Amino acid sequence: MKFKRLRKTSPRQPQLENEADVQINRIVADIEQLGLLIARDNVAQVFYGPYASRDSEKAKELLMMLRYAEDGRIEEICPSIGMRGAQNIRSSCYLNSLLFVMFAHTDVFEPILYKRFEDSVAHQNMCAGLRLWVNMLRTGKLITCDITDQVRAKLSIACEWDSFDKNSEEDVSEAFMRITEALHMPLLTFLVDYAHEGLEIPNQDHKFEQGRLLNVIVPLGEAKISLQEAINSTFGDTIAMNRGGSVNALKLTTIYASPTDGDTMSSFLPKHPVIGMQLQDYTRKRAVIIPEALPHSIILVDDASRSKFLRLRSVIHHRGGYDWGHYFSYSVDDDCQWWKFDDLLEDGYKVSAIDTKDFLESEMTYAFT
Repeated sequence: MKFKRLRKTSPRQPQLENEADVQINRIVADIEQLGLLIARDNVAQVFYGPYASRDSEKAKELLMMLRYAEDGRIEEICPSIGMRGAQNIRSSCYLNSLLFVMFAHTDVFEPILYKRFEDSVAHQNMCAGLRLWVNMLRTGKLITCDITDQVRAKLSIACEWDSFDKNSEEDVSEAFMRITEALHMPLLTFLVDYAHEGLEIPNQDHKFEQGRLLNVIVPLGEAKISLQEAINSTFGDTIAMNRGGSVNALKLTTIYASPTDGDTMSSFLPKHPVIGMQLQDYTRKRAVIIPEALPHSIILVDDASRSKFLRLRSVIHHRGGYDWGHYFSYSVDDDCQWWKFDDLLEDGYKVSAIDTKDFLESEMTYAFT
């Protein structure tokens, strides 16, 4: 009787652990049949993690996605699949918002994820982590906090920027620059034509400027201002300061050029240029009206092979102060439907279809066209 009483009142935890061990062993056996040899400890980590949450099928699904990403494969954009976005962990909204606008509805940034770094394990791990994040997004999987946390850790090492792995909100433009620099994304080369009343001096009146973002300063004031006016104000002031004369014209042409990787550069060339714009509003009080399209001549020299307009593809919005707040983003698909992503919303509601009128006349911090 005493023995039976002990069996009745004994805790169930050992039995539960044994059941979990059985499931983990079964997962190891199942994936081995699929040709995947993964250490049992790693399988257990996935099994107990937030994505699988002790679900054997979801654990196997994530392990397959991990191997898929490690093999260098990227899922194609499928308009019929509803995206669920990513969970927020340790103020990761800046990174989640950035990756969403870069990969949700456009493939223009994909070439940087195909880059092979034979001599850098850190860069290989970073690329694999980013491919996993992108593949989960495009296949409608919820990117749980453990996935984003692992990506941040890999970025911190490969980009040599500890801020990726801190419990704080960071500048999304700095994150963009760090990632694209580490992955050798080709630079945009802007040709600036300085127009003035004096004689033309070729090496002074036509200069090249390189970068990955076009910094546009929002001039002081309280009334709403259009993006075109902010662009003209920014480059007009800059040119006047350098030349000391009046400005009659400004033309910028984009050329993809990379001093380090010709193969990566050639993969970008067939694609329509994507120009990242950072709107710098030091007072944070002036609203900027963002158009759905910019006349081609404002940014690019006329080119018959391209459209007469640059179409707005995505926007990252920051709400808050200089060292606090929250990022969320907007991206448009090929059917001209806009989508909002906010990682602080509940699971299942993080990505939603919206009307452009809901945000284009608001104050925007970052725009990618």
